[in-house]
Amino acid sequence: MDHKLSGCTNRARHQMSKAVDYLNLVMPVIPPDEDDPSRQFLYHSMILMLQSYYEEYLRCVIALGTFWKAPEIRDHLAQGHVDPERIRMMPAAEIAAMAQERVAFEKGARRLKVLMEVVTGKGPFPDELTERRCLDFANVRNLIAHRGGLPHSITAPIAHLTAVAIETTDVNGAKFHKLRISAPFFKDSLVGLQDSIRHVEQSMATDPRLRLGLDADP
Repeated sequence: MDHKLSGCTNRARHQMSKAVDYLNLVMPVIPPDEDDPSRQFLYHSMILMLQSYYEEYLRCVIALGTFWKAPEIRDHLAQGHVDPERIRMMPAAEIAAMAQERVAFEKGARRLKVLMEVVTGKGPFPDELTERRCLDFANVRNLIAHRGGLPHSITAPIAHLTAVAIETTDVNGAKFHKLRISAPFFKDSLVGLQDSIRHVEQSMATDPRLRLGLDADP
């Protein structure tokens, strides 16, 4: 197995496994009430960590892609750039860094999906449900990371799934909004991340060049 790919895969699996081990350890001592502050804090902190693990995995895969598919990735990044020839002449390390910047989930992860098709031949999601789970998870992570889990309004973009809600409290006419995470959302999100990673690995396994890293013939 190619050491770069095994590093991406094994690290992601290790991180996910440690997260599950931690959940199994602390869940029994936290009150089962979904509204318990300790349970909500656990969900919030785990979402931050798990999303960072997932994004790091995708960045690692894209770095691998720049090694095996440098011409295609250079051409892709040069499209629409003000100086396409500069992109085509960039050192490999700069190309990899530029490509990794597209691991983002704004606007439906449009740029990420297109880039992953260049790298692996397919997007990062095997189906619509997995895509929605991963995008919702990233959206919720952003609300926690950038707004402290306190959306500015009830219309703030959250998840398509009903397992996440924004609760509103009225204090002397002022409305305060709070993100509430449920166990079904958290569990479904874990499944979505795992399904996405599995799909990316399967995509690379069928690619004539990337499958070199999966003990397959070129």
